[in-house]
Amino acid sequence: MAVYDKNGKRVAGDGKKQVSGLFYENHLVAHKGGNAGTANTIANFESGIANGYKILEADVRFTSDSVPVLSHDATISGYTIASYTYEALVELVPTLARLDDFLILCKKNNVVAELDFTKEYNASQTQICYQTVKRCGMLSRTIFTVYEETAIALMAIDQDVVVCVSGVDSTSGVDGLTDIIKGVALCICSTTYTSVTKELVEYMHNAGCLSKPWTVNSADTINTLFGYGCDFIITDSVKPSSI
Repeated sequence: MAVYDKNGKRVAGDGKKQVSGLFYENHLVAHKGGNAGTANTIANFESGIANGYKILEADVRFTSDSVPVLSHDATISGYTIASYTYEALVELVPTLARLDDFLILCKKNNVVAELDFTKEYNASQTQICYQTVKRCGMLSRTIFTVYEETAIALMAIDQDVVVCVSGVDSTSGVDGLTDIIKGVALCICSTTYTSVTKELVEYMHNAGCLSKPWTVNSADTINTLFGYGCDFIITDSVKPSSI
């Protein structure tokens, strides 16, 4: 659970669980790596790292042989991902990135990986994704962005995960996360940025979770949201050096 001192500054955990110190700093999150033209490719993530992002967001999909790969959509270059084995698909789309390659890159460069896991996934795929993160030694530096049902499923696998619950746009949404906040290493609320107020951010902090609005492409708006106390902000294009 996130802990704040009397001045509202985050301190590194409550002694219950350990997560990366990067979670206790304000960061921009590079949406799909930070360049829509080459989204979810290793080259794009390398560019995001070079541009100073400390959190890289990627979207997880599964091939027909249950290999987790990165793509925002169910299709990539016109091919339906779930209809092809990994080996067949990578022949057609050489830039196709595997989840483990992305995680290894993040680990090597000491950045946080955010995995958008908000599509339709079954229990087996949730387990595969978790085991891939664990095998790569990235559990303390990975955010699983999910809906509440998947957050509960992950919590049942391992209470040391960091989850970001999508669609938390109100105080009642925060209230519904009580068990998840208590049951994981860290809980982050993903909020439509137009719904964010200073009061909502304070409510999230008081409940023990962090705030992450999405997707903001104006430096002025980002500065306003950080002024409200938001912890992370997801962006397509605004570079950390401009904030």
